[in-house]
Amino acid sequence: MPLRNGAFGYGVLIGLMLWCTAGFALAGAAALEHAAQAYRSGDYAAAVRLVRPLAERGDPRAQAWMGVFRDRGQGVPRDPQAAVRWYRRAAANADPVAEYNLGWHYAHGVAVPRDPARALAWYRKAAAHGSVAAMVVLGAAYDEGRGVPRDAAAALQWYRRAAVRGSALAAFNVGWHYDRGRGTARDVRAALRWYHIAARAGSTLAQYAVGWHYARGDGVEANARTAAQWYRRAAEGGFPAAQFNLAWAYAHGRGVERDARRAARWYRKAAEAGDARAQLALARLYYLGRGVARDPVEARAWAGLAAARGDAAARRAVVFLDARLSPQQARRAQHLFSRQQARTAPDPQQIAAAPLPQALR
Repeated sequence: MPLRNGAFGYGVLIGLMLWCTAGFALAGAAALEHAAQAYRSGDYAAAVRLVRPLAERGDPRAQAWMGVFRDRGQGVPRDPQAAVRWYRRAAANADPVAEYNLGWHYAHGVAVPRDPARALAWYRKAAAHGSVAAMVVLGAAYDEGRGVPRDAAAALQWYRRAAVRGSALAAFNVGWHYDRGRGTARDVRAALRWYHIAARAGSTLAQYAVGWHYARGDGVEANARTAAQWYRRAAEGGFPAAQFNLAWAYAHGRGVERDARRAARWYRKAAEAGDARAQLALARLYYLGRGVARDPVEARAWAGLAAARGDAAARRAVVFLDARLSPQQARRAQHLFSRQQARTAPDPQQIAAAPLPQALR
């Protein structure tokens, strides 16, 4: 999620020293600009060399950056506890990046005890100081009842605040609330307006949602061609459900010319992302030899993956295929299954890294 734009726009405060002048502030901004360039080029050590002196003099922007470098082990040894100390120093001067990242630490229990209430308190401070990401997190907290009572109307208000500040995710969530009538009366036209805003900003979720509405004629006149165009945009952005729907469109000639090879290609992308429907559809194509060379071993491996995700039709397909494979083919299928399962299985222990300031992205 995006953090705060314009990270160089803060004043520099160094205690009560009289040499905190506009010239020093400009020098600090220039140093941070060079640090951002070094960071984006992968020269983390140079970024740290530029940022550390400013951080030690009390620049809250630089202190927040030092926290990120410590969190990620970039240019310095990874040390989440040191990161929290840097964030606290920056947060004392109302830096929204530091406030947001302190919220992140308390939400995930990294280097501090997990404390949802403290996390929300820090997110509220960050939002009050302009953090769009914090506004989105607060919306999600009210949506899901995390640390606060569920309140769809409050969630919608937070999402709207973030959306008008440019968050594509928030714009999608505003659209979703109107689409589902959560926290407001259902209004599909309003939902589509917000979906289009988010879609133009690159949200694959929103692109998929627009395609879904055109495919079903919900709030707009049904148009399979337009639906396929939106599904393609989301699919090319890596959204598995859109990849599946685009594959289905090619398989059945809905809004696009029927093309089994393209159907197989998009089914495979969605299948590799873990979509059980796509895994079963791809298994069927391998068994029939449509769009791919006929291969019952591949078919069994993909059907097995879908079955492992609880798909009842896939379990029946596994039984059907097992009765038709030789022992050697069955062993090969098991090998393919295991290899692909390792690629698609998410790590339940994985925690995303601490968010970056916008200027470093």
